[in-house]
Amino acid sequence: MADVFDEVDEEIRQQNALKLWKKFAPLIGAVAVAIVAGTAGWVMWQDHQRKRAEADALRFVTASEIATTDAERAIVELRALARDGKAGYASLARLKEAALTLDRDRAQGLALYRQIAADASVDPQLREGAVVVAALLAVDGEAASDVARSVAPLQTPAGAWRHAAREVEALAFLRAGDRAKALEIYRSLADDLSAPSGMRQRATEITAALSG
Repeated sequence: MADVFDEVDEEIRQQNALKLWKKFAPLIGAVAVAIVAGTAGWVMWQDHQRKRAEADALRFVTASEIATTDAERAIVELRALARDGKAGYASLARLKEAALTLDRDRAQGLALYRQIAADASVDPQLREGAVVVAALLAVDGEAASDVARSVAPLQTPAGAWRHAAREVEALAFLRAGDRAKALEIYRSLADDLSAPSGMRQRATEITAALSG
């Protein structure tokens, strides 16, 4: 009988941890936006002296504004920019298209992120960001081991996306019911002073929920 209660307690802890993750980390949208918004400034700074880049910047901003009221038209503009824009803006256009598509069709959005993640012509940091989003989208439908494998190359000591990759990996194992593995990763994130503060807070809360 004690074993039954232990299983119930563990299930409750796991469900509480999932609720906490949902509360503190709407990561799909956040990461997707961060990839676009966080790198747009870098690309603009890199190319600002070039006339063509200025034109591409205007096209990207215009398409982003159009997206607030007409996603279909924005996607047409973004695809055109992806075809003939400079490399940086072309990649941003593809990421923005993937984010807009995700709002309407999860599977198609995932496919677009995976295409970007597999494209060696895309800037490495943008490509790795796409890997993280694709892995996060796959958490609900694919094996935790496959999700973990997809983000493993990002977890190098200097990897820009290493913390996000670990959090996605932890979530994948939590969803799969591997509480011990998830707890191990969340604890390491909670103790990692180099991780973003918000991520450490989430990891601390979830660790407490899983350990309580």
